[in-house]
Amino acid sequence: MVYIRHPSGKAVGSWRVFLFRRWNWRFATIGIVLSCVLLWEMVGPRLWLFSAGMEDPAPGMSRLLLVADPQLQGFHNEPSGGLGMLTRWDAYKYVRKYVRAVYYMTKPEQVVFMGDLLDEGSTASDDEFASYAYRFHQIFPWSVMPWQLFVAGDNDIGGEDGELLTAAAVTRFEKYFRPVNGNKTTGTGVPLVWFNSPALAAGYSVEPSVREAVLQFINSRGAPLRPVVLFSHLPLQRLEYSDVKQLLQGLNVATVFSSHEHCAYTTTHSKLDSTQLDEREPFPPGGRFVAGGEPRCYADNKCILEVTVPTASYRMGVDCMAVAVVDIDTVGKIQQMVMFEFPARYPVLLLYAVLAVLAAVLLSIRL
Repeated sequence: MVYIRHPSGKAVGSWRVFLFRRWNWRFATIGIVLSCVLLWEMVGPRLWLFSAGMEDPAPGMSRLLLVADPQLQGFHNEPSGGLGMLTRWDAYKYVRKYVRAVYYMTKPEQVVFMGDLLDEGSTASDDEFASYAYRFHQIFPWSVMPWQLFVAGDNDIGGEDGELLTAAAVTRFEKYFRPVNGNKTTGTGVPLVWFNSPALAAGYSVEPSVREAVLQFINSRGAPLRPVVLFSHLPLQRLEYSDVKQLLQGLNVATVFSSHEHCAYTTTHSKLDSTQLDEREPFPPGGRFVAGGEPRCYADNKCILEVTVPTASYRMGVDCMAVAVVDIDTVGKIQQMVMFEFPARYPVLLLYAVLAVLAAVLLSIRL
């Protein structure tokens, strides 16, 4: 090793000389900070979610991962140029890494995207919609999550704020995702049913043929012998009451999952007349639901439980981002549910901005 004489008179090894040079200590400091940032971005999701945990499903249970309102950003509602590219990239990366981390931790049988898959889907041109859908499937590829269901939201096909929900918009959504009305059965035989809820929403602008297609789908199924789990993008209280009654009673519904509100809630509906029995109750991110803690009427099969799943995206401007992992028994009821809370993103981005400014100041200092 090469030694030099330190001002104190001691011999100092060459590796220490590196740190005492005018510039290298600055680069070393910045390098340490960048390493911490990269380490958090790579392993942070698993460290953050590790404390949540979830017991393995009991025999006979079907485990579902519910992802609501990812609303992947498009081109028009974002800044132009490089800043827009950066904001889209960060939003995509956030949703992808946290959803995938929960998926790998819990190993669900089925992934259900609860609508509003795209932020600008309903206003996009055909080419833009194709581009947005392609990006969605890159972020959530079938090779990683092989069993996926897609519920259509108003941001995907329209209907809200006077925007007409057309048959053409429905056809376009179905081209890149799945039919807006459909059903499948879990490995334990529980029927899963999803439908085009914006077409039945009170106050939405909908082509008559689109609404009729939903009602025809409901009527064509008849009352299943086994209770079903129903997926609706819109909470049932936003739909016309006559349609809610036809849905819940005609389909023999046990449990409903909805989204759209961006935070989590629970409420119940009467089995007799489908009326909403109580005001919706907030369900906290990170909260748990286990058999025995459910509403008494749900346990006694006298009411239907509706769970509104929160958004998975920090871009919705709320602090309750999460995804739900649910174990469903053979009669369509929740036996275990965990809201896997996602961390706030804006404070982290602010910290990164402060560190970038400090790094620039550090490099500009003359010694």
